[in-house]
Amino acid sequence: MVRQTCRLGLTVFVTGIVASQGVQPCETGKAVWVGDNEFNDMTCDQAQAFFASYFEDFVPGPETCFNSTTFDGMVPDGILFSSALAMMAGSCCSDGVSICAAYTMNPCADPAAFEIESDAAESTCGDMFSRMPATSWSEDACNVEISSGYQYHMLLASYAPSCCSDQVSACTEFSTAMNPCADPAAYDPSGYMSLGGSSFLCSQWMTYLPAFAPDADTCGEYFTPSFGDDVMTHSQFISVAAPSCCSDMVSVCSAYAFNPCANQDAFAMDGYFASGDDIQSCMIATSIPAIQPSAATCAEETPWGITYSMASMFMVSCCSDSKGACSEYMFNPCLNQEAFESEASFSDDPEEEDTTTCGSVRMFFSGLSGFNASAETCFELTDMFGDPAPVAMVFVSMARCCADATTVCTPFSLDPCVSPETIDLEALLWVPESTGVPCGSYSTMLPSFLSPTAETCAQDVVFSGTDTFPLTGLAHWLGQHCCPSGTSVCSNYAIQICADPESFNSSSWVWLGDGYPCLGAQGLLEPFTPDETTCSATVSVRGASMTRADALADFAAFCCSGMDSVCGAASTFQPCADPEAYNADGIVDVAGSSMAC
Repeated sequence: MVRQTCRLGLTVFVTGIVASQGVQPCETGKAVWVGDNEFNDMTCDQAQAFFASYFEDFVPGPETCFNSTTFDGMVPDGILFSSALAMMAGSCCSDGVSICAAYTMNPCADPAAFEIESDAAESTCGDMFSRMPATSWSEDACNVEISSGYQYHMLLASYAPSCCSDQVSACTEFSTAMNPCADPAAYDPSGYMSLGGSSFLCSQWMTYLPAFAPDADTCGEYFTPSFGDDVMTHSQFISVAAPSCCSDMVSVCSAYAFNPCANQDAFAMDGYFASGDDIQSCMIATSIPAIQPSAATCAEETPWGITYSMASMFMVSCCSDSKGACSEYMFNPCLNQEAFESEASFSDDPEEEDTTTCGSVRMFFSGLSGFNASAETCFELTDMFGDPAPVAMVFVSMARCCADATTVCTPFSLDPCVSPETIDLEALLWVPESTGVPCGSYSTMLPSFLSPTAETCAQDVVFSGTDTFPLTGLAHWLGQHCCPSGTSVCSNYAIQICADPESFNSSSWVWLGDGYPCLGAQGLLEPFTPDETTCSATVSVRGASMTRADALADFAAFCCSGMDSVCGAASTFQPCADPEAYNADGIVDVAGSSMAC
């Protein structure tokens, strides 16, 4: 039994009509009228009687079948006789074929393959094509435009997989649509692909791309699909279809496309990679024209609007060995280039849920690709996230991405240890709001020098952004934590802050605007012998003028456990309204560091 089709308000028909002779919608001599079948809430016999007056003088033909009627206003927008008869035939004729079928469109190359009962959008194939007149198919007919940019061969390609038992449309032999698969037999025109939240039949999608002979040039050619204004390459268009439409996922342009992996055999086309919040198929690499990776070609722009280096970096997870085609030409901060860990976290805090990887960060420093490290170049100023900073600071930030924490600027950077000791680059320095920063991250920011003296150690160096600090204190701080003996080459020039050396808290920080380690504060003033004259002398501390005694009193408040400095009492700032309420032994926490009030 053929199922009923309801459309365009015909369900308003009244039931209870007495059967009588009326219109016979079935193709004469080829079908049996099934009067007891249901059609629009009545039997076919009742419907036949109801329609009798409307079809009293109806003679099927190429013109009459496509006349329109409203059935006395029951279908306000009107309906073609061919459609009304096709719906009735679908329920009331044993083969579902109406007397107008010979005059309506058959979308199949083999007319006998037309399956009128199959689903087509919200209707049946028979109902769908009953609305269009029969056509003698040719190349010209298939290219007739139905609406802007939409031609008959596209329409037929969309419905042939559903409406033709062999899935071959009447326009197939005239079509120039491209087979997207390297192996033509791998093409599944009835498959579905997704784009922008919409699904397309593979056969429908490929009708928008005229056939071409694939090679390195043609796959990279740009064109504008007829469905829109976007310009894209042939390989871009095909790469969208190949994962869903080719059983082996290999497109005709794959052989001429970019391989994102250094080892060509490591490319996993069936893999996925993250792009922002989206997950992309590795097959999308086939939308990019191939290059022979080099420093010059990796810096070229892809059709995506990003460089090949960046594309290679984004898709490194598509490579089974995690080595991108352009990796060797990208910014690599490590002295041992093999030590770069692309998937390592860039976060200071290993417990922080931060998915930022070293591989994704280094694209921000693409301007340093091919950087030639030297004592001069490592300490030239460059842009670092919008602020000027020594180039070495860029490498400092990336030191955590090197398995041995050694960057290309490390050989030209300060080793604060007294020879033959050498700095432990991976030892951790405590820094406020951090679980620890490798020594190498800070020592790399400081230039090396050959002969430590009072003068060379007292030189100001850029340490954080464009701020300068005396080298003595920085070297002394690094030496305490990063050198086996706890002594640096500048420790001899570090001053004593506390009157009682035992009260000095080497892990505490001074908070005078910015935080600064107490060990570093020992280098903020030049060495002196404490007496009335030297302690009352005016000195400059971080650009502020004050007496040496006042400066040391401020340092002592943080660094001497509340005890006196070598120049006298610690800072006497009284925080309490009632001085007797002050508890000098109380403990306060400053940026994670505990110290006595």
